[in-house]
Amino acid sequence: VADLDRAPVLDGLGPAVDAGLVDVDDAAAGRYGFSHALVAETLVAEQNPTRLAQLHAQIVRALEELRAGRIAEVLEELAHHACEGAAAGTALEAFRYSLAAAEVAHRAQSSGDEVEHLRRALAVQPQGGDDRAAERVVLLTRMGAALRDVGDLLGGRDALVDAALLAEARGDDRSVVGALALLSPIDLWAAIDWSLSDARAVALLERMLAAAPGPPTPVSTASKANLSAEIVYSDPTRADELSAQAVREAEVHGDPALLERVLIMRFWAISSPYAWEERAAIGARLVQLAEAGSLPESSIPLAHMSVISAAFERGHMDVVDAAVAAARATAHPARTPRAWMHLLWTEAALAVVRGDLGRAEVLAAQLGTAAWRVRRFTAEFSHATVLSQVLAEQRRTEEALRAFDPLN
Repeated sequence: VADLDRAPVLDGLGPAVDAGLVDVDDAAAGRYGFSHALVAETLVAEQNPTRLAQLHAQIVRALEELRAGRIAEVLEELAHHACEGAAAGTALEAFRYSLAAAEVAHRAQSSGDEVEHLRRALAVQPQGGDDRAAERVVLLTRMGAALRDVGDLLGGRDALVDAALLAEARGDDRSVVGALALLSPIDLWAAIDWSLSDARAVALLERMLAAAPGPPTPVSTASKANLSAEIVYSDPTRADELSAQAVREAEVHGDPALLERVLIMRFWAISSPYAWEERAAIGARLVQLAEAGSLPESSIPLAHMSVISAAFERGHMDVVDAAVAAARATAHPARTPRAWMHLLWTEAALAVVRGDLGRAEVLAAQLGTAAWRVRRFTAEFSHATVLSQVLAEQRRTEEALRAFDPLN
């Protein structure tokens, strides 16, 4: 960075080492580090923004030279320094390295890191060019999904709706539907809390449907399903109508992925016990799609579990047990985290019903951890629901009341 020979650098480091401001890094030969973060922060604070940007840009050039052929090892550092040095000429590198680092984080299922890198990429995205808006839609959509996966439900929704609005301005209906579909992931429970309603998403979906009065298309059918998911609590009657229409249309379109989505949205819209017969039919249809090889791996255990609620309400425990066994054989905590959470919920509930309270308590703890990964806004509630019931059944009343507290 300083473009100095080794000897002068070592001479310059001597007094800093003697003063205890810099230490030798035993983990790597020839490397030094500040003894405390405050030392680094103080030195950085002494630089004006222009000089600091220049230093970051110089670090980028030094890393590129020193790690030529091994850039992947320092992608995160390059992305950070290039973004900080963007004003000094590393904006293009900042965008490129941030995207590369985001892709590495995505493959590692490190959604928090992916969010940070995508945020940087959006901040330094080059101006101009016909593809800039389309690329921005993609980046916002990816960031929205990653934010949702780390539990930032509202932040994720904002990014996804921003992506959809930008896609709408470009006349790209398919990208609008793609972004809004991520507001409601494939799941047996609605993706929004009871009190949550997104006026921007609802208005956008209403506009899309109003602009497509002709014969149903896959885009308009998906829009109906997405709108039903958004208003499932605020306007359940219309959600019922839209989801039923979307299912009929999806069967005609013949796209298994679309059919799965609209069936799930329909499942939410008719969650009442009085609709057990149709929910049983939806479960059977999803299992049929799974057994035909038409669904992705993550959806197969969910398809089996979609059968359970209606069967349980009718007292058909043989069907329940068979569905749980099929889900257990296909679910995995890492590969199918959403399905794994639902499996733990179901097994914990069944253990309570059958009086196996020790197992239920163990499963409740596992459920809390699993829900934290995929449904953070209800993770504590889900754990408390099962645990307080277990403790109450064991007549541990005071503990049950304390466990119940998160539900209050």
